[in-house]
Amino acid sequence: VQPSDTPANQIIAPPVQVTALDNQGNVATGFTGTVTVEFAGNPRGAVLSGTLSVSAIEGVATFADLAVDRSRSGLVLVALAPALTSATSDPFNVLR
Repeated sequence: VQPSDTPANQIIAPPVQVTALDNQGNVATGFTGTVTVEFAGNPRGAVLSGTLSVSAIEGVATFADLAVDRSRSGLVLVALAPALTSATSDPFNVLR
């Protein structure tokens, strides 16, 4: 689930979800590793808060409490997990 436009200091809803895929493009339901999200690039002083590292459940990592502290446009998140290819989100905006 991609991040949606959201007001500053409000939890991004619906929660951002990252799905691990196997080599055939199917959900890797056996993956239970830790996934971390952060900003891709430098968003000029904006801070991403919430639980930034979570364990995947049946291949899906859910970030239920992410928020950004100030308005910015075109923010992109990157998801990282050991031994997996990183993934980037679609751009989203944080509103006043």
